[in-house]
Amino acid sequence: MQVEPKSRLHQNFRDCLAGLFLVNESETAGTDTLPDIWRKRQSELALNYVAELIDPAVLDNLWEFNRKAQQYKNADSKNPTAIVNLLELYRRNENLAKDLNFSGMDLRGLSLTNYLGENGKPLPLFQNAAHSSNTAFDRATFQSNGHTDPVCILAVLPDGRVVSGSDDCTLRVWDAASGQCLQKTLKGHINVHIEYFDCSTNFYCVAVLPDGHMVSSSGDNTLQVWDANTGQRLKPLKGHSDLVSCVAVLPDGRVVSGSIDNTLRVWDANTGQWLQTLKGHSGRVTCVAVLPDGRVVSGSFDNTLRVWDANPGQCLQTLKGHSELVYCVTVLPDGRVVSGSIDNTLRVWDANTGQCLKTLERRNGPVLSVAVLSDGRVVSNSLEWNKPVQVRDTATGQCLQTQKWRHYIVDCVAVLPDGRVVGDSFERDLQVWDTTTGSVCKP
Repeated sequence: MQVEPKSRLHQNFRDCLAGLFLVNESETAGTDTLPDIWRKRQSELALNYVAELIDPAVLDNLWEFNRKAQQYKNADSKNPTAIVNLLELYRRNENLAKDLNFSGMDLRGLSLTNYLGENGKPLPLFQNAAHSSNTAFDRATFQSNGHTDPVCILAVLPDGRVVSGSDDCTLRVWDAASGQCLQKTLKGHINVHIEYFDCSTNFYCVAVLPDGHMVSSSGDNTLQVWDANTGQRLKPLKGHSDLVSCVAVLPDGRVVSGSIDNTLRVWDANTGQWLQTLKGHSGRVTCVAVLPDGRVVSGSFDNTLRVWDANPGQCLQTLKGHSELVYCVTVLPDGRVVSGSIDNTLRVWDANTGQCLKTLERRNGPVLSVAVLSDGRVVSNSLEWNKPVQVRDTATGQCLQTQKWRHYIVDCVAVLPDGRVVGDSFERDLQVWDTTTGSVCKP
């Protein structure tokens, strides 16, 4: 008999408790307010538990509270994540034979393709003509050539094409100028949906090799090497004992990956051979980047970063200063390191001495990702409600520019070769931003 890993059992228990909490919050809600907990993305397993336990009448009440909050004339109340959560709950609930009331709701920019008959459980959208005539939606609401689940990772190819990875267990390649999806589906990772830092997802990172190929990491404990032009899966990299949370590429083309098994591993991307293991972190490895001289820097749940020599696997420096887990890391052109943490700060480090040179605070939100512009400015995003994306001067710490995205939660940012910024959201879409003019280039 195959025994389920303790970490998976622990996660199932957490999701069961989360499901009970959601049911309790829903059934004790007021008569005109959607509980705030539904405005955050819920895990797959938690929704499964809720679907089994919740009273159908309570679910209908939640939908009606949410419908009123999503009125297209009430911009301050709109939250597409709440719509997705409740639609997912209806899809799991046995009571699907009903005409949901979408009247007055603003569905623009929200894909409903998942709910139009897939998996044998269709939702009868807009059977009442009055609902559609009084609801704001656009063509993209029902026709999507992109992802069918939230986008969670981004990378930029040398020619400026953008690679995205999603909870739908696919990678897609995009033309950043036109917004066209060039490679519709790159499939190969197994759909596992493991909860990681309060986000249930399949993909965790993607990086670009010197030859233009891509390497992606996933919750199925593997990395995969891809041909970005043909979409062909070339080579699996197997060796980690738990989900692979991050990946980067060394100057010589070797791949370095980090995992929640607390280790980093170095790989030959051509042969798939595992070359080296880097041990030292006492918590999950969350992020990894490569310095210009080939040294590796990693961040972890143990609140530290470590600088490594990847050849002997030796830890050269431990960077201490964050008070919570380190979630993202990048390297400036001059070799300084920038890290982001759920302690709501960015920190700038000297990788040679381990000294923290600057602390950049972000109010009310953990830093989810950080990227570097060619002039050394950094772009970061967080869960800060009204100002999710910021451009900062790393020398002075000054916030130079702020961009409010179409959706409130931006999961990841990356920089295009021409200096524009591309970001993704939990609502399945990408957006391009010109940091010079402050304008949004791709709606």
